[in-house]
Amino acid sequence: NKDMLKDLYNENRGRVETTYTAASWTSFQTAMDNAKAVLENDAATQAEVNEATAALQSAVDGLVNISTLEYVLNIANGHVEVGDVDKLVPSAKEMFNKVLASAQAVYDDPDATQEQVDTAWKTLMYAIQAVGFVPGDKTELIDLVAEAKALDLNAYEDGAEKDAFTAALQAAEDLIADDDAMELDIDAAYN
Repeated sequence: NKDMLKDLYNENRGRVETTYTAASWTSFQTAMDNAKAVLENDAATQAEVNEATAALQSAVDGLVNISTLEYVLNIANGHVEVGDVDKLVPSAKEMFNKVLASAQAVYDDPDATQEQVDTAWKTLMYAIQAVGFVPGDKTELIDLVAEAKALDLNAYEDGAEKDAFTAALQAAEDLIADDDAMELDIDAAYN
């Protein structure tokens, strides 16, 4: 009885090679070719049919789908092409480029596993969220710090208010030196 093999073969005939890794597709195509030969062989034994069915099912289960990774890579590369990544704060830019390179390596690996592919596209989606992490404008904060540093603090009494002012001034100076400072951080320090 070849019904199970025939059904499995027909269910999988429409698969597209470019959707899968090369190694998993090669195994699948070999199993499909073998299944077709068994289906066309009127003298095939039940053992041969069962073996072909098991091999095809195993190959189907072993297909590594890279279509989602390819889609996410296209989105990420689009951000690179339009210059979005160049505008990121340094740590976000470094992280994005590292994750993109890693995802591309998984995509290019013909022997990648489904777990590696899934981890790559999920991590890359996380990195794409960093595209909004652009540096803030520090111009007004720099001017305010310059004005604050020009004050003669000796003219003021020691105490909690002076200590708070000194701490806020130091925090603002640290923020100015921080290449990863974003607008929200700068606004908070300015106020």
